[in-house]
Amino acid sequence: SRPLTIGELWAAPAALRLAVLEVLARTAGEVFGEVRAGPEPQAAPTDALTVVAAGIGSLRTLSAYDWRRFVERASRMERILRGDPSHVYARMDFETRDRYRRAVEELARGSGRDEETVALEVMRRARRAVSVPSAREAVERHVGYWLIGEGRLALEKGLRYQPAVRARLGLFVVRCPGLAYGGGGAVLTLLLMILVAGAVTGTGAAVVVVAVVLLCALVPASSVALSVINWLATALVPPRVLPKLDPSDGVPGDARTVVAIPVLVSDEREVDDLVTSLEVRYQGNSDSHVWWALLTDWADAPAENMPTDEAVLERAAEGVARLNATYGRAGHVPFLLLHRPREWNAAEGRWMGWERKRGKLHELNQLLLGADDTRLQAVEGDLRQLAAIRYVISLDADTHLPPGTAVRLIATLAHPLNRARFDERGRVRAGYTVLQPGLETTTGWGEATAFSRVMEADTGLDLYSHAVSDVYQDLFGEGSYAGKGILDVAAFERSLKNRVPDNALLSHDLFEGIHGRAGLVSDVHLLEESPRDVVAYARRLHRWIRGDWQLLPWLWITVPTRDGGRIRNDLSRLGRWKMVDNLRRSLLAPSLLGVLLAGWLLGLGSPWLWTSIPLVVLAVPSVLGAASATGRVLGHRRARRWEPFRERVRFRIAGPIAFAGIGRALLTLVFLPYLALLSLDAIGRTLVRLAITRRGLLEWTTAAHAARTVGGQGARSEAWRALASGPLVAVAAVAAVLAWTPGALSAAAVLAVPWLVSPELARLTGLPRRRGADRGLAAEERQLLRDVALRTWMFFERFLSSDDHWLPPDNYQEGRAGAVARRTSPTNIGMALAAMLSAWDLGYIGPLELEALTLNTLESMRRLERHRGHLLNWYDTEDLRPLEPRYVSTVDSGNLAASLITLRHGLTEVLR
Repeated sequence: SRPLTIGELWAAPAALRLAVLEVLARTAGEVFGEVRAGPEPQAAPTDALTVVAAGIGSLRTLSAYDWRRFVERASRMERILRGDPSHVYARMDFETRDRYRRAVEELARGSGRDEETVALEVMRRARRAVSVPSAREAVERHVGYWLIGEGRLALEKGLRYQPAVRARLGLFVVRCPGLAYGGGGAVLTLLLMILVAGAVTGTGAAVVVVAVVLLCALVPASSVALSVINWLATALVPPRVLPKLDPSDGVPGDARTVVAIPVLVSDEREVDDLVTSLEVRYQGNSDSHVWWALLTDWADAPAENMPTDEAVLERAAEGVARLNATYGRAGHVPFLLLHRPREWNAAEGRWMGWERKRGKLHELNQLLLGADDTRLQAVEGDLRQLAAIRYVISLDADTHLPPGTAVRLIATLAHPLNRARFDERGRVRAGYTVLQPGLETTTGWGEATAFSRVMEADTGLDLYSHAVSDVYQDLFGEGSYAGKGILDVAAFERSLKNRVPDNALLSHDLFEGIHGRAGLVSDVHLLEESPRDVVAYARRLHRWIRGDWQLLPWLWITVPTRDGGRIRNDLSRLGRWKMVDNLRRSLLAPSLLGVLLAGWLLGLGSPWLWTSIPLVVLAVPSVLGAASATGRVLGHRRARRWEPFRERVRFRIAGPIAFAGIGRALLTLVFLPYLALLSLDAIGRTLVRLAITRRGLLEWTTAAHAARTVGGQGARSEAWRALASGPLVAVAAVAAVLAWTPGALSAAAVLAVPWLVSPELARLTGLPRRRGADRGLAAEERQLLRDVALRTWMFFERFLSSDDHWLPPDNYQEGRAGAVARRTSPTNIGMALAAMLSAWDLGYIGPLELEALTLNTLESMRRLERHRGHLLNWYDTEDLRPLEPRYVSTVDSGNLAASLITLRHGLTEVLR
């Protein structure tokens, strides 16, 4: 139905791949056979090249044709589904429509009916939901409800659908996710614990020793077990991609959205960075129905007002006003600055913003719902524009929003199958109030470090990442909210009404995602900056652990409410498991340290075995993650024979993920004592605050502030002061081993030595990478590059002439009697201008030649027809007329713009 990509070709059945390759090989053999055996040796290459050129031209024609439109116009099943009573089907994007069609095909195969019959049955059920007054909800009128939604099971029963044998296991996992995931994890954990118990009891250890070792091994064993279960789930269950409306037409008027960035501000430099990043986000996601708001409040202080407050707020207002002056237009002023004053918090003993980030977002939601008593004040921008806002996209200050991401998120949440639906008790029983995009780490705009490079490569083995949220989505249809995503304002606030006590939640994202039912948009990603050194990472980890342990009260039978009462805990089993799983992960580092110390000091067999256990526990998720990533791209089908190309692709995909994961495992081992004691400190502080003091529960340091106050700048004394626990544990462990089990010294030294120097390793891995530190070019490499550069310039030198108005032709075909394609594009022109500058840099031309060539080309550019300032995509170089069809390529315009910027700066250097 459409052209195959290379990835799809290699994921196709082996017979299809073989047939395609045989056709290509036969065609190539025939062409080159003519070259070798032709009667006229001089003419044969031209004939062969003509054949190849014609073949390439045909392929270009086929690839340029919109096969998707052709298939949809020709498909009778498509015409039936477009009669969707809810009028949603035709407004969806192609991928979602294609998913619906594949669901019809699957049901037809499994029920022995033709596709038209299945499609008509779907339409019959959807129309019956329209005509019957007792239909539960309007969503049943949409054909997707029956094809991929809650009505799928009823439709399968009605069609007597029988899945293929190979699909039944995956179907069982999807239909019984709790049994498959929880039961499988429990069984595998039990088996691993039995192995550990057998290994310990075989040494004749006392019962108390066995109990201690098993207690330490429980969390690592569960970590390995759940990693295996996650990998199996990924292999058996395809990704659950949420349906979307078509985002190509922009944001509709009934989906007006505010992109909100809640931040703490304390100095003018930070404000400038925030305004700049806000502008960058806007440029890639501008829309007339999307507004952008900075939600600011002050950092904590001993007084309500501080001397620098007024200047900082004025600087922020000036920056936002400048953005409005640049990008605003009549009826749409896109940027707002909403600020809150400090208020006294008796529980925290300081002046601060009410409920921090959660409070700002809650008050923004209330403001959008019509409340007039919020603490938010409009410092810049017009609040009247925020009438009828439906969605809010929440981002952190260090979260990057790739181009087009906002409209894709809006198109996803606006789909009827994703809209939240409540039961009679006010709980979300289907759909979502908030959607969490996938998160990828990046070094951002700062300098990359060795630590950030390792942590950035993949988050699958991050010691405290939410790496299984995609498995939650695929199995349970529900992801985990990490505080960066899109929420339905009215539904989100309804799901949390009277649920959140004041001064109780630090990590509110998971709590809100459980109550509001969060969904994972696995095919849309945000970028967030990775920590640049281990101390910055650890401070963020400390905050996460404290926040997760503060959710302990929501694991009991009754839970607190905002009005001070208690109600019966009605959280789902999955929601409670997410909380417990976070607590389990926070105990991983202390448990691994306990396993090591027990193996070294208690004489439990080979100390080398116990030394290797933490590395295995930490490396298993990465190895399995690499296998899963490979399977996603190449498919899970087993090859019938050795396929070198497929194996090379497999290694290119899996290798970096596996190596990066092993690197993270080694880093975790090096800093294990520091991370373990830090985790125990966070847990202990939280338990004391919950049970005794009830103070400090909102203690918070933003990622940006933590990064600025941490080493990473080479401060040796600071690194040793921050990570002193590593050397102390190393010395204590070696002393204990020498006193009790000297035979384990060699095994213990393998980790004790890195622990001893871990502060210095933290300093070195946190240093910015030096630019230009790579080795110089060898003489033969330099000669090769100069040869390529000269030959490249000779193309422009030969073909830039008055015959073509000093514009470069698109190409020159050597084998066709010197055929020159006398047409050019903005990209070609930009490359020619950059080549002129490079030729002067390399000494191929002098300044007068550079001046003449540049002026002639720019003069010809002034004569070219334009559209809204853009050059068109193709021009005839002989008479400068635009070629049909006339269109603007923003890609080409961008290439030309980049070349012109380069030329401007280069010519400035020439003048100097």
